[in-house]
Amino acid sequence: MFNKNQTKAVELLNYISNCISKKEQAIIEKRDINIIERELKINFWNLTTPNSKIKSFVKGKDKCLLKIKYYNPASGHCQTYRYFDFQIKEKIM
Repeated sequence: MFNKNQTKAVELLNYISNCISKKEQAIIEKRDINIIERELKINFWNLTTPNSKIKSFVKGKDKCLLKIKYYNPASGHCQTYRYFDFQIKEKIM
C-alpha cells in the first residue's frame, strides 16, 4: 500500500499528532520533517512559528509542542522550538 518513505512519513505524523494530543513536546529531526514534506506535502516550517516571532501566547498554551533538531555547519547541532497557530495570540511583525 505505502512505500518505505510513505510509511515512515505517516508514522512520524502519527507521533507528532499523539504528542500534541497528550500536550507533550514532539522532538523530531529535520530529515524526518523533510520526509513528511516530500511524501505527504505537509510543510511544518510553514505551519508553525518559531518562538523568536511570537509576541504573546494564548493563556495556558505556551508550552512548545514541536522541537526540530538539525545540524548547521557554522554552529553545529541546533534546535528550533516551533509553535502552532492555536497556541499564538500575537505574532511579531
